[in-house]
Amino acid sequence: MTTTTTPTPTTADGTTAGATTAGGTIAAARQTSEDLAQRARDAATSVASAAEAVTNRIPDAASEMDRVVRSSSDDTLRLASVATLGVAAGLLLGGTNRLVVLAALAPAAFMGLVLSSRRSV
Repeated sequence: MTTTTTPTPTTADGTTAGATTAGGTIAAARQTSEDLAQRARDAATSVASAAEAVTNRIPDAASEMDRVVRSSSDDTLRLASVATLGVAAGLLLGGTNRLVVLAALAPAAFMGLVLSSRRSV
């Protein structure tokens, strides 16, 4: 019984073709991962700068919201509270995360507190 072996194909520089392809694939994968890492760094930097800008605006927005709510009529506050409760109930029934539902209830709680403070005076 005789065994025959097939010669491994070689490239012009004498290396085997499979090794060159594998090395090229590894180099391409490394380059792609470096590109993705750079994009992730750029995205994180832009998100951080945007978050800083938003954080700086929060106190002004909160005081403006407080002013608008306190200057609104009772009927407007009742209507807005009911609408906010409806949105929160819809989110809850829709299966949204409970933290999101609680966040949706925050304006209704604030408006309810404003309404209750007006009636006790």
